[in-house]
Amino acid sequence: MKICFRCKKEMRCKKNGMVAVWKKNHAYAGDLFECPNCKSNILVTNVSPHQVTDIGIARLRKEGCLLEMG
Repeated sequence: MKICFRCKKEMRCKKNGMVAVWKKNHAYAGDLFECPNCKSNILVTNVSPHQVTDIGIARLRKEGCLLEMG
């Protein structure tokens, strides 16, 4: 269970299949959660990164499933 620190409400899954990319080559699969009250978002990812290609990044960006970091 994911709980919003501000509102003390249970966060709900907004989108499955999100990917966080760190420094353009480490991809962490995850799910996007949103607070129903204040609309805060968090991305909950796995701990093991996967390699991702430029083609994969472009596809994820087009689908709106990408969070680019670093």
